[in-house]
Amino acid sequence: MKDNVRNLSEFDGRIPGEFENKRLVDTQRRPLRDLRISVTDRCNFRCVYCMPKAHFGMDHQFVSREKLLGFEEITRTVKVFANLGVEKLRITGGEPLIRRNIEKLISQLSPIKGIRDICMTTNGALLTPAKAKALKEFGLSRITVSLDALEDALFTSLTCRPNLAIVLIEPSLKKSPNCAFVVLSNKVSTL
Repeated sequence: MKDNVRNLSEFDGRIPGEFENKRLVDTQRRPLRDLRISVTDRCNFRCVYCMPKAHFGMDHQFVSREKLLGFEEITRTVKVFANLGVEKLRITGGEPLIRRNIEKLISQLSPIKGIRDICMTTNGALLTPAKAKALKEFGLSRITVSLDALEDALFTSLTCRPNLAIVLIEPSLKKSPNCAFVVLSNKVSTL
């Protein structure tokens, strides 16, 4: 494929003939149907297990925005994977809601032939009922909100960010008549 395409911006998402009707499989010959897409390395939390201070201090250089794949590049890449049998996408980060205009990406991915499910994993801090509604309208199927703890002091010690209340969006979303998602939080217990 490298000979056929000079750079990703010229790539239209079609795969060369020798790969047509092929399916991705793992080492046990099981079909690979899920694709995880990290849209940014940035996050508004500094969880001790994900971004330890020793490696992600104040001077840490994240990937520059210019070096991130653009939405069109991500869309073309997903088209290739869809042609190889991928059906489900999980949008992640860092924190995916930090990525500007993330709704635009969802709107580009949702009409791709073969993609039947698009979900997002978020820490919930930037997820409002209005944002959830917009994401749903643009084609997001599901949202997973990961919570490290339900006790404020433990939450703060794990995320290095105070105020657990900002991510306890579940009640506000459930009460919102505009939210089209069934809200199930991924509450991770810490002992």
